[in-house]
Amino acid sequence: MKDYLEKASTCFANEELEFEPIAFRDMEEEIDALKNGEVDCVFPVNFSDYDGENRGVVITPSLTRAALCTVVKLYSVLSKAMNIVPGSYINNTLTRYFSEEGKPTLLDLARDNIVIVILGVIVIISMLLLIIAQNRIIQTEKRAKEHRRIADDLSRRVYVDALTSVQNKGGYTDYVGMLQERLEGGEVTEFAICMFDCDDFKYINDKFGHEKGDAYLKTATRQICRIFQHSPVFRVGGDEFISVLQGEDYVNCEELMEKFESESKAVNESAANDWEHVNVSIGMARYDPQMDNAVEDMAKRADEKMYENKRKRKAGRSVR
Repeated sequence: MKDYLEKASTCFANEELEFEPIAFRDMEEEIDALKNGEVDCVFPVNFSDYDGENRGVVITPSLTRAALCTVVKLYSVLSKAMNIVPGSYINNTLTRYFSEEGKPTLLDLARDNIVIVILGVIVIISMLLLIIAQNRIIQTEKRAKEHRRIADDLSRRVYVDALTSVQNKGGYTDYVGMLQERLEGGEVTEFAICMFDCDDFKYINDKFGHEKGDAYLKTATRQICRIFQHSPVFRVGGDEFISVLQGEDYVNCEELMEKFESESKAVNESAANDWEHVNVSIGMARYDPQMDNAVEDMAKRADEKMYENKRKRKAGRSVR
């Protein structure tokens, strides 16, 4: 303390400082004395910036408080000497007072690091925008998948035969149109068309009912699809089917037709009921650029061969 007082006396060697310390019962009383001009300054031991703003008084800025440290300490010494305030209370209060003044607030940190704060805000906003964009992309993809699913379902309903699950006449018309474009563009030159007609379909319907007639058509359809498994099959009429043979089925078309006949006979020999038989007349026409200007020309030739096969089949067995 002696050294501290010597430093204080040196600091004020050329000045004449006269003051009289006055103790107040509470902070409100000393603030009123300051406002009334009874004192020039006050040193409240527990007074914050917020308290000053609420009471309309100016608190000495932090930078100047260091210069007044000697005055505060002198006040402390005088207070102890006069035994006005317990020394332990003053020491603890002054320690807390200055330690609280030294603590930085969140606003102070933001002001001192304004660039970092701005960059942080930009990063946060960018991340939020990215999350929003990703969510929108996910929602868009979900809607697109749902639309494709609906479109596929509608397409299936439009182009798939409900009874046999092969493509219907509408599907055949679209397929032939596409095939015709490829034919005219020189993309395809080797293909064949097979025409199928289920014999005795009217007989099965009339004798056993339409339910058995439907079973009869399904049995024939399974046999056609199993033999010509690499080619699209279409139901173009009540008991008429068409298959367009390409690739492996086209190369082996003659063998496949023979296999169809032999395996159909085997099915009929083991069938217990008429509607479980496979009695199908078949006719095939290969594409011939000298004879066929369009796919439909081939279909007509295949249809003629199918009816020729039907006549031969009826001639070889009893007509129902």
